[in-house]
Amino acid sequence: MLTAVTLALAPRRWVHRWGLAPAECGPAPPAPPWTDALVHRTAGWQRRADVPVAQVDATTCGAAVLVVLRAALDGGYRAAVTGPRFEPGRFAAAQRLVHRQSTRWWPRALGTSPWGMAGWLRRTGVVSLRVRLVDVSDGADLAAVAAEVDAALAAGWAVPLLVGSLVPRHWCLALPGPSEGGWLAYEPSSGSVRQVPPATVAERRLKPVLGFGDLQAVLLPQRKRRPSSRW
Repeated sequence: MLTAVTLALAPRRWVHRWGLAPAECGPAPPAPPWTDALVHRTAGWQRRADVPVAQVDATTCGAAVLVVLRAALDGGYRAAVTGPRFEPGRFAAAQRLVHRQSTRWWPRALGTSPWGMAGWLRRTGVVSLRVRLVDVSDGADLAAVAAEVDAALAAGWAVPLLVGSLVPRHWCLALPGPSEGGWLAYEPSSGSVRQVPPATVAERRLKPVLGFGDLQAVLLPQRKRRPSSRW
């Protein structure tokens, strides 16, 4: 069954197959230093001062991911969010602010779009990430994006993951580090880090782990492009 993302992706797929767009190439660029600030890279519930590190409402999964990601990379921001002692009010307020900032041209009730996520990170100077849509009807594309995520994690990058079913629904965050046993992903609705077995992406069986079956988009580090040889 084709998803909304698959249908939206179709023109992009053919543009690349016809050689009308430059292909991305080369390894992932060096990753900024990562700090286990709000979440730890171990499977299990994530709590700070006995407070769950979870999204504040049904629309802020993307905002929670952005706060966790920026806090891991930006010491000043981390101190502002956590304060002298981690308080749920600070984390909730940070999520609500980020949600407003990342949905300026997008209906807030729909959560945060991939481009809103990438734009917020770029504007705040944290990292520059590109949106990589996933064609879930194409096994080769699923395998390719899984390999791209593996490479980014191995290089020390965290990778925001957008999962869904017929439509995109939920943001999670794959945490940096080797991925031989699968990805470690922060799942904000539960406030936990979960192990994502490698086969679950290709077999579209992410629902028991991340809440929805399909990986529909990821945010990956920018890579160089090589010119198209078409023209």
